[in-house]
Amino acid sequence: MRFAKALGLWGYITLLAAIALVVLWIGMAASDHPDTMWAGTAAAVVLIVSLVSLTASRRMLVHQDPDSRPEQDPLQPAVTDEEAAEYEAHYHGRHIRDDDTDH
Repeated sequence: MRFAKALGLWGYITLLAAIALVVLWIGMAASDHPDTMWAGTAAAVVLIVSLVSLTASRRMLVHQDPDSRPEQDPLQPAVTDEEAAEYEAHYHGRHIRDDDTDH
């Protein structure tokens, strides 16, 4: 999980760098600088790296098992089935059917 979070942080840092490069590229294009093409290429590459990093990080974090998170509350380690069903119904609109009582 640390790798996924570090990858996400890297994605945000490169996104900031890409924004700075885009601003530089626009300024260079406005003044007809001869290296405008290279600044635009660098901005595009850094932006793509940033988006790939953020997307990969998000996908890795979504596919983690939520029960094995180290951030899980130590004061309330377990939730009853009734509490879980109530939470799912209230916050996600899903009604978990209890096969023993719904016949």
